[in-house]
Amino acid sequence: PADISSQLLEETDTTLSGLLADIEYAPVGVVHLGLNSNHIQHKLDGTGFLVAKHNSLPVNGNLWMSSLFPHRAPPGKTLLSSYIGGMRHPDQLQQDDETLAGAVLDSLRPLMKIEGDADFISIRRHPRGLPLYHGQYRARLAQIATCLQTLPCLQLNANYIGGVSVRERIYQGKCTAQAVTGNLKQSNSISHPQQILTPSH
Repeated sequence: PADISSQLLEETDTTLSGLLADIEYAPVGVVHLGLNSNHIQHKLDGTGFLVAKHNSLPVNGNLWMSSLFPHRAPPGKTLLSSYIGGMRHPDQLQQDDETLAGAVLDSLRPLMKIEGDADFISIRRHPRGLPLYHGQYRARLAQIATCLQTLPCLQLNANYIGGVSVRERIYQGKCTAQAVTGNLKQSNSISHPQQILTPSH
């Protein structure tokens, strides 16, 4: 995370450390609900849904995990994962588990025609889960990149660079790995220069 990276770099580059320290985050939580499949009348023939900003629902989105991935729920069970918090509802993560789970389930009932209660509840809170890409964010990233040019062996990789999606994280991870490999190859060639042999006569 940016704040941890900032602390690690305080003695290396104060400018870079300051830029990282000023990156803001929003809190994010995930509420996992396990239910009997026969208590859900919706076909769950998709990946889930996102909630528009103007909507008053307490969730920002819901993923149908057991439809997306095999073995995420036992036979006859369904796993639904709802994302809460963010800039829309930053105070939600202060609520206790029972209140959060109840609010999420009540919001899903009419949308997915759910009956009964969840028999599995798991809640994960991430107080600094979502970096906020607003204001002068692009300019800040450009300044960070400039600082990194003076530290060629240092690589930063986190969700405040490039985006938070799984696809973007895989791509950024690949780019970082290539940069590290390039640095290692360059360092190795300097440490062990190729010998040039000249024939003797």
